[in-house]
Amino acid sequence: MNKGVFLCVGTGGHVLPAYNVIKSMLDQGIDKKNILIVTDERGIEYLSADYPFDDHGKSILMEAKHGYVAVHAEKTTGVVLGAECVGKDAGELIHTLSVAVSMRATVHQLAKADWYHPTLSEIWTYPIE
Repeated sequence: MNKGVFLCVGTGGHVLPAYNVIKSMLDQGIDKKNILIVTDERGIEYLSADYPFDDHGKSILMEAKHGYVAVHAEKTTGVVLGAECVGKDAGELIHTLSVAVSMRATVHQLAKADWYHPTLSEIWTYPIE
């Protein structure tokens, strides 16, 4: 089973593996919202949205019901500041948002992109909306 966690933060698009830490916390029943506390020392206001694997059709069919994706974007411009992906094929899924962060793409631009169906990667469209 290919599981992983990758966090993509900042304008440099750094990808940091942290699967074992996050999995351990989730296994202990800690709510995912308490796992990562994002603060922006520069005072940038941002919005965050997430979507669970257990409500996504392709994830359910793949028996990959554990995990979530999340997108963090600047409140005024919609520029993607970072993303999270926890679950099956996270290492494959995070690249889409790593590119978005590197290119300073907005959630509005990503919402207009073609997202193929049925694919696991289309799960990003839900928090982007």
